[in-house]
Amino acid sequence: MSSKDLIKIVAETKDYLWGGNKLRDYGKVSDKDKIAESWELSYHKDGPSKTENGELLSEVLMPSDLGKNVNDFGDFPVLVKLIDSADNLSVQVHPSDDFAIKNEGQFGKTEMWYIVDCDEGAGIYLGLKEDTDKEVFKKAIDDGTVTDLLNFYQVRKGDWFFIKSGTIHAIGKGVTVCEIQQNSNLTYRVYDYGRKDKNGNERGEEFCNSVAYLCHLTYKGAEWRYGETLTAEQAERIEFELKTICKMGFPDYFLIVQDFIAAARSEGISVGPGRGSAAGSAVAYCLKITNIDPIKYDLLFERFLNPDRINMPDVDIDFDDDGRYRVFQYIEEKYGKDHISHVITYGTMAAKSAIKDVARVSNMPIPESNRLTKMIPDKPIVQMEDAEDPFNEGDTLEEGQKLINKTVEIDDPDNPGQKIKVEKQFKKYKKEVSYKPKLKNCYKLIPELKEELANGTDEVKDVLNYAGKLEGCIRQTGVHACAMIIGRGNLTDYIPITIANDKLTGEEVWVSQYDGHYIEEVGMLKMDFLGLRTLSIIKECQANIKKRFGIEFDIEKIPIDDPETYALYSRGDTTSVFQFESPGMKEWLIKLQPTRFEDLIAMNALYRPGPMDYIPDFVERKQGRQPIVYDLPEMESILQDTYGITVYQEQVMLLSRKLADFTRGQADTLRKAMGKKIIDLLNSLKGLFLEGGAKNGHPTDVLEKIWADWEKFAAYAFNKSHATCYAWVSYQTGWLKAHYPAEFQAANLTKNLSNMDEIKKIMDDCKKNGIKVLNPDINESDARFTVNHQGEIRFGLGGIKGFGDNIVKAILAEREENGLFEDIFDFVERMSGIVNRKAFESLLHAGAFDSFGICRKQFMLPCKNGDVFLDTLLRYGELYKKDTLESAVSLFGESEEMKPERPEIPPMTGEENILEKLQLEKELVGMYLSSHPLDQYQFELENFTTCQVSDISSLISECEMKKTKQKVYIAGFVTKSEHINGQNGRPWSKTVIEDFGGSYELRLYGKDHEAFMSYMQQNNTIFIEGEIDERYYLKPEERAQGKTSPYAFKVKKIMLLGNVTDTFLKGFAINISTPMLSPEFREKLVRLIKDNKGNVPLSMFLYDPEKKWNIEFLSRKFRVSVTADFIDRLNEMGIRYTVQKK
Repeated sequence: MSSKDLIKIVAETKDYLWGGNKLRDYGKVSDKDKIAESWELSYHKDGPSKTENGELLSEVLMPSDLGKNVNDFGDFPVLVKLIDSADNLSVQVHPSDDFAIKNEGQFGKTEMWYIVDCDEGAGIYLGLKEDTDKEVFKKAIDDGTVTDLLNFYQVRKGDWFFIKSGTIHAIGKGVTVCEIQQNSNLTYRVYDYGRKDKNGNERGEEFCNSVAYLCHLTYKGAEWRYGETLTAEQAERIEFELKTICKMGFPDYFLIVQDFIAAARSEGISVGPGRGSAAGSAVAYCLKITNIDPIKYDLLFERFLNPDRINMPDVDIDFDDDGRYRVFQYIEEKYGKDHISHVITYGTMAAKSAIKDVARVSNMPIPESNRLTKMIPDKPIVQMEDAEDPFNEGDTLEEGQKLINKTVEIDDPDNPGQKIKVEKQFKKYKKEVSYKPKLKNCYKLIPELKEELANGTDEVKDVLNYAGKLEGCIRQTGVHACAMIIGRGNLTDYIPITIANDKLTGEEVWVSQYDGHYIEEVGMLKMDFLGLRTLSIIKECQANIKKRFGIEFDIEKIPIDDPETYALYSRGDTTSVFQFESPGMKEWLIKLQPTRFEDLIAMNALYRPGPMDYIPDFVERKQGRQPIVYDLPEMESILQDTYGITVYQEQVMLLSRKLADFTRGQADTLRKAMGKKIIDLLNSLKGLFLEGGAKNGHPTDVLEKIWADWEKFAAYAFNKSHATCYAWVSYQTGWLKAHYPAEFQAANLTKNLSNMDEIKKIMDDCKKNGIKVLNPDINESDARFTVNHQGEIRFGLGGIKGFGDNIVKAILAEREENGLFEDIFDFVERMSGIVNRKAFESLLHAGAFDSFGICRKQFMLPCKNGDVFLDTLLRYGELYKKDTLESAVSLFGESEEMKPERPEIPPMTGEENILEKLQLEKELVGMYLSSHPLDQYQFELENFTTCQVSDISSLISECEMKKTKQKVYIAGFVTKSEHINGQNGRPWSKTVIEDFGGSYELRLYGKDHEAFMSYMQQNNTIFIEGEIDERYYLKPEERAQGKTSPYAFKVKKIMLLGNVTDTFLKGFAINISTPMLSPEFREKLVRLIKDNKGNVPLSMFLYDPEKKWNIEFLSRKFRVSVTADFIDRLNEMGIRYTVQKK
């Protein structure tokens, strides 16, 4: 819709004495002699004043004047009047916002007047003259002489006026006005607050327009978010934010972000609820940029834009993976390619690369170069160093700490600006300090490199020294995957631009030559467009739900107090639940038993290094086992959601405002100073805090304690805005898993096909929750993972490796058009010529034809003619297709006698090789679907191994860096084994061992090969005890010379995996809580134990969450056999277990 269609004038004749005739000059609006005004409401819930069409406003008034000020705003919430006066017109005064709110009105009114025409010397009346007596004013109202008491302003055609609410006003005789009446005085206040920049320069008409439109969209959104009547808190917050945005000069930024996010949502692109500190903006919430109410959750705007700290706004936005690029395209088309650019990245020379490059040009031998680079660690260098912290009153010394006295300088309280020396106590201790593995640090901290620099050859010294200078130099450029710049005009007028090829389209795109560190410094606005896979998973899940149940719903409107969702979190069933899926998090969720959204926000913020130390107290207070205490009663309202524990930066900010009257800007400065440990700034703010707190009547010693607690924790305190947004995304995934588990995990499988580690976790979770994941099926599979009517996940045809997308589409189209395939013959008859041999074999070994009742092995057996059935079948399909085509042009049509005969399926002989079948299956779908060779040993792998085989390489690197040994227990099955005779005639072997997570190649030499080679037979399942240690022995004199040995995994013992339980299991315990107990539960448990009698001692731990007691029972009657089936049935009953090892 064009702006000209948005506002129309409908003639409304009024027989007032003051009605003039000038309106005739601006359109045929009436045939009557006197016309007072014509008007219409634009964007109003009650609709226009009249329904018939009238003149377009842009035709009545000059577009160059009014059009550029109003029409471009779009859907503007105003009453537009065209008014002509034959006499002084309608003296009015509108209530102020504060008055309107107090009297249950939403807002006051502000007006903008555009002088369309006027007689010579005519004018308007604005405001009472100074010192006007109230009684005189009342009498003037009765006499009709009020205009004598008003200020008169002579006007000219084209003048603009803003009339604040609360200002008495009237249109003078002979003046024709276009009156634009908005429902709030805020537009004027916001505009007036920021109409000049920090240097006092007027920002101009375009700025005014942007402010007006931003106010309109914000209050339109506020009505949608909060209802027609805003509370005083909501109104104050929105006005504060609008003023701050305007003062800092960023209304256009918010309008642009609002625009492309609205466009994204209209195109069905999933947009995250918010990310980072931008979620603290109520304006962003009203504009639907974010989806979390910052007022409800105490999120602070000044953490995003601080009026006392000039910084550029930075809105990071999450989109679903597929939609992110479409948003890029929209912005290009909307704002013009010359107004936007991507952001360059500069790749720098890393430590190891620097050494290798210098070594290469120095002609250093490659083995020597490799030896030097291996000395550079891949992870940060951790050192134990001395540290000191002030020892404050109430502090206690921990183990390893000692108390020391030191003389320090402090500000002299009696003589401002001077210092005095005082004796203070400090606690001294050792702490871990982490250094990046840059060459400068490595040369200081790695003994081998220090030795090489001191006593190495000249060649080695030169290489290391030149590499140190080369490290950090720019090596190549790239394009930032997320960042984009949007400018007011052609970007080449502001920043240097280069050209790069877009990775997705191959087209040339503009790229700034400043990287992200300098974009804001040169005054450009940068936004990050991030792809969040979780949004894609949620979207995919909703599609699965719609397909199976026909249900559609808005994920943003799900109930936030759903008991089933909190039950899922409370039992730690959070695999694939965003941000809550790690094993450690699951354990704490079980202990916490979250019951409200605020618990999830807190856990999302606490579960990270540093804040983790506060989780035990948080859990204990939540469960009532530890009292909730506050240093001051005033702190309760801010800390009650986190049970008296300071978790968020926002809490520190709010408390500083409440306790010590900090301004919003000061509170944010405090947050920044604590987080970045800016000591001088902290000291100045501490004095301000103590002074303000004392002024409010708080004891100084308590204020000192609060400050000390903040100093300790604020460095770790998390951004609540970000934690809240991501807790909401997590809750959405948790809700989907609780109510639609199969559809949810089908979506996860679809979106993680290339991540086998994640696939394994999802498959394990499906198994645990009784969700079957079935092989691809030619009649049931879609292109992606879907859920059938039985609630089972069906593998998608598009996930089969080596299987073209065109073939998938052809199969699905044929099935849609002509129905399901009746049998294997029907399939080849209909798909011959489309599905070639390679594709057919892929479908076969992936299990897509299993539902036809033919074993996969039968396809490889010979028919009566001696040919393999697979070849015969494909040949039949080709003949059938050819016959069909020939019949279509034959004079005799189809003849049953002439059709090719279907081949006979060879009978099954012998048994199918299960391991071979599974291996082929895995090659094609990337995982074992029918079963896994180690399924029956799940218990052994979970309880008696220390790591997965794929972790060994990283463990070797870690041990080599720390120079420590480590015992390792692994298990798996042998997928490949080679026995080799070396050049010296000595035999050795290399064997590939695989478990649920990956594979590892194990090499055995000499006595190890001789001792263990009998176990290294293909398809054997084995358990290995080993140790990571130096590969070979070094003599003391060799070590003294600086020689080192690489580390390796050494095998100490091997046994068959089936013997592990008997060898290592001493006892087995089941853990039950009293809420689980019922006659049915007891009967099922006793039956389970009886069905699995064995030799392993059984005990039971019974926990009562109400009384907080835990009782152990040792069974003298029953012993059990711990098998895979036994463990599966325990999991089905929700019973957790522990094992006692020998």
